Amino acid sequence: MNMIRNFLVCVLCMIAGGDFVTHAENSVKQDAGHPVVGTSENILPQKVDVLKVIYKVNDYWQINNPAHGNAFWHRAAYHTGNIAAYEVTKDLGYLDFSYAWAERNNWKGATSDRKSEWKYSYGESMDYVLFGDWQVCFQVYADLYQIEPSAHKIARAREVMEYQMSLPASDFWWWADGLYMVMPVMTRLHKITGNALYLEKLHEYWQWANGIMYDEEEGLYYRDARYVYPQWKTSNDKKDFWARGNGWVFAAFARVLADLPETDPYRDNYIQYYTRMAEALATTQQEGGYWTRSIIDPEYVPGEETSGTAFFTYGFLWGINNGYLSDEDYGSVVEKAWDYLSNTALQESGRVGYVQPIGAAAIPGQKIDANSTADFGVGAFLLAASEMYKYVDGDDTQTILRLSSVQAESPNSIVVVFNDTLNSMSAENINNYQINGEPIVGEADFDGLRTVLITLSNPLDYGLHTISVSGLVSKGGVEIQQDSDKQFMLAVPLDAPQEGITVTAIGNQTGNTPQNTMDGSLNTRWSQQGATGQWIKYDLGAKKLVSAVDIAFYNGDKRTAYFSIEVSVDNRIFKPVLQNIISSGITNELERYAFSAEEARYVRIVCNGTSEGDWNSITEVRIRYEDLFNSIPIIEDESEKSSNHSSFYIFPNPCEAFGDIYLAGLKISGGLVDVEIIDLRGVVVASKLNQTVPVHLTTITQAGVYLVKITDEKHRQELLKLTVR
Repeated sequence: MNMIRNFLVCVLCMIAGGDFVTHAENSVKQDAGHPVVGTSENILPQKVDVLKVIYKVNDYWQINNPAHGNAFWHRAAYHTGNIAAYEVTKDLGYLDFSYAWAERNNWKGATSDRKSEWKYSYGESMDYVLFGDWQVCFQVYADLYQIEPSAHKIARAREVMEYQMSLPASDFWWWADGLYMVMPVMTRLHKITGNALYLEKLHEYWQWANGIMYDEEEGLYYRDARYVYPQWKTSNDKKDFWARGNGWVFAAFARVLADLPETDPYRDNYIQYYTRMAEALATTQQEGGYWTRSIIDPEYVPGEETSGTAFFTYGFLWGINNGYLSDEDYGSVVEKAWDYLSNTALQESGRVGYVQPIGAAAIPGQKIDANSTADFGVGAFLLAASEMYKYVDGDDTQTILRLSSVQAESPNSIVVVFNDTLNSMSAENINNYQINGEPIVGEADFDGLRTVLITLSNPLDYGLHTISVSGLVSKGGVEIQQDSDKQFMLAVPLDAPQEGITVTAIGNQTGNTPQNTMDGSLNTRWSQQGATGQWIKYDLGAKKLVSAVDIAFYNGDKRTAYFSIEVSVDNRIFKPVLQNIISSGITNELERYAFSAEEARYVRIVCNGTSEGDWNSITEVRIRYEDLFNSIPIIEDESEKSSNHSSFYIFPNPCEAFGDIYLAGLKISGGLVDVEIIDLRGVVVASKLNQTVPVHLTTITQAGVYLVKITDEKHRQELLKLTVR
């Protein structure tokens, strides 16, 4: 085997000039002595089946992680996979998701502008601009640029990389992961700009990295210089090649070769290392289709691991799809790997499991299971699935009709975008749409392509909603898939600060005071550190009928906040009205949190950290309430029936939704009355006219506080309060 490999190296080294590159690449495919792996008995999916897997995985991730995180490596690595998923599905929702993430991060990585302070050792702060973990985002920005060019998308990427290339240093990529983070950035920017320096520096930096991490004998990479054998070894005295670290490198070669000009003088050099890695990896695949965390010592940390396996699968599939690797030699490898990814790693819910957490090596005793997932692992899975789609048979024009995105333009207007051109008749049928499980009263206007504008006769309440679609057909005759629904947010418009409310808190970060939450600005905030029990309190000055709290969270579109809402009439005993709430994670604007109306003078928001840590930050709050009807005699419950200040009472009161409710008279029976039940908006939700007392009232289905208006035969009126639970 070594003789054959050495012969291949010699052949590649003798080939010169662009005219022979295609022949060299074909030689790698046809003649190289790759190990032939046993024939697989796995049945490959069809293209449409792979599409369903992509949708299942990516929808699960995006629905459960709606907050757009920062531009650091792990979230950026997810987006490299999301872009690959978009390229095969053409799902505009996926494109929108990456675009929104790029916008939230201002098309930047680390944001420092003081070049003299830029660093490239490990660091997560904003001055580590030259550290590759802050540069992988530039791959995604470059991809978005190539889909729709605009100079601002790659302005920061060019500024950073061109400054870096002006420096004399070459030691930027000191860890294996860094090759994936930055090598494809440089080939993408060369493709866009034509600046040849990108390719010269790419090779220079890569050669330096090879000198400290590459093992010539095994054809694999150590994670960094600390793990080079024999100074570092497994408990079995073997070399320790970390699977995910080599996965980063193997995938990097595929992404580099995809953009590298055929005339590049170093192209054969990259091909040589790439195909040598393929040879080494094929011989270390486990029977279950996966690679263990320590590649050549499975007993050191046994068991499956998904992120490394997914990157390897992507690298093999890309090579086969593009003619660098032989399907005859490596088809069985990818079939077994896909069987593992689609049947073991992928859970029924759509979660990608068995992902080793963030780290730098195989760790003995570290447990991973079906619930172990991470953004970078999902990104690797999507890369592999996107190449599997290209690899398998099937009609590549066949699509799955589905919802791409939903946006509320106003309480009466919703824009719905699909991933394929629609049949106009089905698109304009309002009966094909539901909101929160209810039919829509309104109209559907179709733009002739993929977008439907739904105009509602009845305005939506503020908050999260779900739109469901059925019965739609694409122009090509594809029916929309079952369970096509998406959540969307109708944010509350920011109104003027409320007067007469006093704000206090358990504490605050210097400068970020509780009063900032009532100043009319989303650019100021209250902040307080603490994982649990950090409260901010609003004194309304008098008892009110409180029915909702609107909250805008700092970085509310990048993370979710955990909190509860409590109310009190006396500032001593607080009653929870909403517990263990999680913010939407998709907006910086006011989000409404409604509940059954409660009498209260004090409203307290108890914060319990966020998805990113233990800092709690709120930019604006509005308390939604009505003044109490203190001047009107109200009979609260049956114990007050003997009082002579009203002629009627309701029982039971409070009552249960859908329960029987009765109106009785204290002093009269048999008289005729008109009865109206009115909600707090002043809307009559039920009425009965010319009724004989006692009256069996209409069943109320919606919990809340209502006013019951009684008008007797002499046109005298009384109001009673009714509480429905």
